Amino acid sequence: MRHTFLIAVCIGLFLHSHGQGTLPKERSAEIVRKIIREKLRPGFLDNPEVRKHLPATLQAEFQQEARTANITEVVVSGGSEAESEVHATGSPQDSTILIVSSNTVDPNGSGATDVPVNHIYYSHDFGSTWQRSAFDPLPVTSGVTIAGGGDPNFCYDMNGRIYTSWINLYLQGFTSVTWDLLWAYSDDDGVTWQRGTDPAIISTTGPITALFDPTQFNGPIADKEWLAVDRGFSSYANTVYCVYYEAGGPANLNAIAVRHLSPGSGSFSSSTYVTDNSFVFVQFGSIDVAANGRVHVSFFGSTDNVNYGVYHSFSDDGGLTFNTPQLVSEAQVPNFSSGQSGQTIAGINVDRMYPCVYLAVDKSYMQTNSGNAYLVWSANGVNAQGTTGMDIYFSKSTDEGQTWSPAIVLNNTAPGDASDQFYPNLAVSYGGIVAVGWYDRRNHPGTANTDYYMAWSFDGGTSFNNDIPVSDAPTDFNTIGSVNQDFGIGEYNGLVVTENYGIPVWGDGRTNDGELDLVAALVPFRFNTGLPAHTGSIASMGIAPNPAGSFSRVEVNLLTAGTYRLQIVDARGRICTTSTLQLSAGVSRIPIETDHLANGHYTILLRNDKGLSQAELVINH
Repeated sequence: MRHTFLIAVCIGLFLHSHGQGTLPKERSAEIVRKIIREKLRPGFLDNPEVRKHLPATLQAEFQQEARTANITEVVVSGGSEAESEVHATGSPQDSTILIVSSNTVDPNGSGATDVPVNHIYYSHDFGSTWQRSAFDPLPVTSGVTIAGGGDPNFCYDMNGRIYTSWINLYLQGFTSVTWDLLWAYSDDDGVTWQRGTDPAIISTTGPITALFDPTQFNGPIADKEWLAVDRGFSSYANTVYCVYYEAGGPANLNAIAVRHLSPGSGSFSSSTYVTDNSFVFVQFGSIDVAANGRVHVSFFGSTDNVNYGVYHSFSDDGGLTFNTPQLVSEAQVPNFSSGQSGQTIAGINVDRMYPCVYLAVDKSYMQTNSGNAYLVWSANGVNAQGTTGMDIYFSKSTDEGQTWSPAIVLNNTAPGDASDQFYPNLAVSYGGIVAVGWYDRRNHPGTANTDYYMAWSFDGGTSFNNDIPVSDAPTDFNTIGSVNQDFGIGEYNGLVVTENYGIPVWGDGRTNDGELDLVAALVPFRFNTGLPAHTGSIASMGIAPNPAGSFSRVEVNLLTAGTYRLQIVDARGRICTTSTLQLSAGVSRIPIETDHLANGHYTILLRNDKGLSQAELVINH
């Protein structure tokens, strides 16, 4: 900073010596500010200790500058199809790989193409180009009529296999109806897909009248599912979990349920229930798994149909049992909470005004925030105090879900602002960065014009940067639904987080003709970093000998040269050793000493700013 000061002094002397009236005072100050900012080291202004001393006006200036200069918007899919209910994920091994799915309706189609069908898109160059997978999500049963579907979802396991789930609703002969929650997997990062031995997570059938009376189904239906996988150190490693709303059937169920897929199995387990009969209403379950194997589940619910809130539960036995759900926060939500029935959001069907509760766990292996759990949702108040306008609420747990912080409003709108912020999403990078995205109307008072916003935290959710718009143009929500049978935008949005970028993906209807495209933004977390576009990182990684005695080595094939960090983590998630390495592209063999480590199971982590890879090591002296 000394050099910056000298430069400023020199400019001041120059102006003085050439006449104080040469430049206006304001113009001179602007020039000096630009010089100072050019000389600041990358990320300096991201330091919370620095930023908290900056006036709000300056923070807003830096945020806007970062947005206009660095954010890149890309179209994932375009055309005449209306695409909504978006979900996205990225490969933990190589962040150049992005996967997106949506609920798609072709208004010009016929038969199966004019009803919701899930399409899968993939990019292997960090969003520069996108292709649609040839995977057909329609029922394998022939001669059926598709009646509906949706809710696509993804998760990656530790071996690079990606799982997807979705719902199909179809008729057979117009006399019986089938409701399937299905799954498939891909071993080539979304290009091709295979169905499991038992392709249904849960399947139920009934007469056509079951569409109007769900108790006539021969079993419960499944709705709003969410996937997660154990990528940690527990005995349940690589287990895939699915949480969903289970309802109807002869027992007239109303529950949040979890099923799991054990490694090597071709079918999911039967249901384990998170909720019991004390809940008269539940919906919108979300799930994630900590590095120690604890399975976290959140949902929106009520025990009296008057007071509604966000609940949390967890399991330490691989999803076989869950503790009694704990109320994290009350949540006042239109059309649910008492006294909120008259409130609406323009362009949103009243039946789809969910709080969209999302849960994510920090799996960064960092001693400070590893194991933290985070929750977001939208509501217009807590503690029975409703306000005008929806907001994004945030809460966190620093003791693995035992207790939760009081809910705070995350969107940085002015006090008393009546605009709506809704349909949030949440993700945490493997380095511990917490990011949140949502639809936002603060810039368009009195209209349904809507932007997409984002905020993020570097300190485990203790503080967030001032939220910024990441979409280039607004969407008028009053025009949404005209080409997808009034289905609308859907409650889901996608969000992928790497160590340097947030990649939100949303349904975008800026043409205002009812057509919806999938749009993503590449948002750099740090200002003026000069980071290049991702070009790849870790192609493969292995360990030999394994089991090891006093010595072993990591063999890794790198797509790019650069600085990498190698860590050895024990079965409890504690970091035993950390090494910073300069590695070349291609195959490298990295020796590791193990004689100082006790017998047991360990995880070897290799990461750079573009991704992370891990492998399991057994030490047996």
